[in-house]
Amino acid sequence: MVNEKPIIIGVGGLLERGERGKVTDLLDILSKQYGCATYEVGFSSITRNGDNIICAVSEKGQENVHEAITHALNDERNNPSRIGIITSSMGAVPVSELIASNNLLCSGLRAYAAIAPFTKIHPLARKYIETLLTKEEDLEFGSPIDKERGIRRILPAKNIPYILGIDLADTVKAIPSEYNFKTLTLFARSDERVDINTTAAYHAALRGNAESLIGFETKHAIPYEIVRKPIIDFITSVLDLTAAEQSTAS
Repeated sequence: MVNEKPIIIGVGGLLERGERGKVTDLLDILSKQYGCATYEVGFSSITRNGDNIICAVSEKGQENVHEAITHALNDERNNPSRIGIITSSMGAVPVSELIASNNLLCSGLRAYAAIAPFTKIHPLARKYIETLLTKEEDLEFGSPIDKERGIRRILPAKNIPYILGIDLADTVKAIPSEYNFKTLTLFARSDERVDINTTAAYHAALRGNAESLIGFETKHAIPYEIVRKPIIDFITSVLDLTAAEQSTAS
């Protein structure tokens, strides 16, 4: 059918294209159970060199998000008036930059869910990274799963200034007034990477209410098992989705 499928855009953290993460699994549910047209954005600046994943993050991430959204809006099978976005960690950065800088989604964005958004670097992490920058050294980071897989994620020294300059609470103050969407923000109370005070300010700047700012007693990498239900419940409620819609939207 024409103009039937709700659109869900997903932007995960610092993953190479094709690498699965929390956002991938959430999109699978919304596609298979609710008949949504789902699009996962990959960062073109993240590449692999052997066992190293090079995360050369920059403003170019906004271009990758813009391409995915444009592709979704140009598909006549999709409903441009029912759009949801799900981000995780660094995925919130290009999405915030995009909606703050233009009105591409003004008429259709209804729901925005952010998982541990990278709103601003944690003060203690900032001191360490500034030291690396002074020495012109790369930042190596990752998760326990990366270690099991023998993978190293590396942020090149030349890209560190971009990370240090992120302040999404300030960025989204420029969002055009025409936007009218609901926001859900999930954050980690013991986040070792992100300044959660800035996350609260970010949520408020997006006009989110107190009930939709939810904290969990975890570190930055909030487990999928924790975020699955609140994210799915939020997206399906705001976009008025039911599992039965799969049969009519496919």
